[in-house]
Amino acid sequence: MNERHYILATAGHIDHGKTAVVKALTGSETDRLPEEKARGITIELGFAELTLPHPTTPEATIRLGVVDVPGHEDFVRNMVGGVPYVDLALVVVAADDGWMPQTEEHTQILQYLRARRAIIALNKVDLAEDPDFVLEMIREELVDSPLAEVPIVPISAKTGEGIDKLRALIAEVATELAPPIDIGKPRLGIDRAFSLPGRGAVVTGTLFGGRLQREQSVVVHPNRGEARVRSVQQHGRDATEGVPGSRVALNLSQIGLSDRRSGGNAGLRRGDVVTLPESGVLSDCFDVAIERSPRLRDSQYARAVALRHGVQLRVHLHATSAEARLLLDSRRERVEPGEQCIARLKLTHPMWVLAGDRFILRDSAQSTTLGGGWILDPRPTKAPLKTPEVQEFLQARVSSELDPTAWIWPRIQREKTVGWKTLFEELPLSFREFECAIRSLENDQRAQRIGPDHIADATLVYDVLGAMESLVDAGHRKRPEAPGIEAPQLRKTAIEAGAPHSAIEVFLDAFRQRGFETERQYWRRTGFQPRLPEPVEREADFIRDALRDHPFDPKNRERLHESPDRQKAVR
Repeated sequence: MNERHYILATAGHIDHGKTAVVKALTGSETDRLPEEKARGITIELGFAELTLPHPTTPEATIRLGVVDVPGHEDFVRNMVGGVPYVDLALVVVAADDGWMPQTEEHTQILQYLRARRAIIALNKVDLAEDPDFVLEMIREELVDSPLAEVPIVPISAKTGEGIDKLRALIAEVATELAPPIDIGKPRLGIDRAFSLPGRGAVVTGTLFGGRLQREQSVVVHPNRGEARVRSVQQHGRDATEGVPGSRVALNLSQIGLSDRRSGGNAGLRRGDVVTLPESGVLSDCFDVAIERSPRLRDSQYARAVALRHGVQLRVHLHATSAEARLLLDSRRERVEPGEQCIARLKLTHPMWVLAGDRFILRDSAQSTTLGGGWILDPRPTKAPLKTPEVQEFLQARVSSELDPTAWIWPRIQREKTVGWKTLFEELPLSFREFECAIRSLENDQRAQRIGPDHIADATLVYDVLGAMESLVDAGHRKRPEAPGIEAPQLRKTAIEAGAPHSAIEVFLDAFRQRGFETERQYWRRTGFQPRLPEPVEREADFIRDALRDHPFDPKNRERLHESPDRQKAVR
């Protein structure tokens, strides 16, 4: 069947009717906890499916995994954990209430996370005296914001007014979206983990970045170990695989749930990431780009103060969060609303990430959203952030966010030589994109493959291998009788020419491929045979002739030491 899968997430203030709108659209009740039903508010994430016919292609179907988020300010942390990836944001605003603080905070969060499109549902129009006036007020509210031109649909989840129009608009917008990206690096942030009798551990989450298949071996991070996908459900139906842009449930074997009472670290828990090996980096320190909405300047929405150097924050990424310390460039003391900057985040515990992953920054008390950003380097050097080389590297990635070569080339420039696997696993690129970018750098003579699994700065390779070759050839000319150049001397020459200490073996392997060999800690050209220098060789012939002509009556010792060259020949 021709199906297109997307994620739709709600956003909006408490009691504006997000859950009621989801029920009107899908027929599903997403509030499942007794406390939610008793209090009439959403506390935990709710999930549903919205299946729509394609507006122009009868044989195609649009399936949207719907994530219904809590609107109360006390549960924004739950909201953030449910929207690591969003194709379409459905912002619900009550016509009898208007734009409110959590409406603003939710929409800022979705903008920081780069939700691809948005629709505003003006709910409860049956309760508004003048819905058109409210609509115009919302338009004025959104002037100069990323949502300024989004469609607004007046509806009533209670009476059903406008719901069919909203469904049609969702389908229309979905057809304008490109399919969710599949780079072969699937990640599912666990937002629910539970056990079923006879089946074992089950986890659910939003799948993005790639596919997960039945019987596939996966890893669970951080440090939960390996597991096998026993079965897959997509939107509540059994499937052979889960595809990007869908809500997926995985039945995992070889791993159980975490027992928090025992304090153990093994097993599955909310916030963990299910992925494949070599599809990310486990890190507790990131170099990042931070942005703050200019709308935070408006005190109506901003308890947000300036982000200062050294402040403790809460970093939300995928379905988990961690405490972190913000480090700014020493030339900057703070980040004000409307500003962007490069920074470093030092976390209290590691997260599983790729470069390019987007995150949310909230204060440590979890009372307000301060900003967002994306990861530039999940493996930063120990050099301070202000170091010119670090700044140059990070600025190169900021300025070319969507260019694959811009993710690769600055890292090669900085490290000089990088392991193929190390570089690939940290980048938001498919293997095909990665290969194409490497070939482009090779064609431009900027990079060169070296050894079986490394890539290096082409100029550096030329300089290092050239220096090593010159050393060996000069040694052969100067001392042709010697077995070659001693290995420590060759290593020293390679390092002095720029080869990183950590990659010296890589350069030695590449040197071997250029027609050189090693024996007993000596390096020489392949096929080289030690021989005496020509003057010494002539004296050696004299000595051999003398010994051959008079084997029992050799020349006296004085004749054998008449010249320095003859003395060398004797030795």
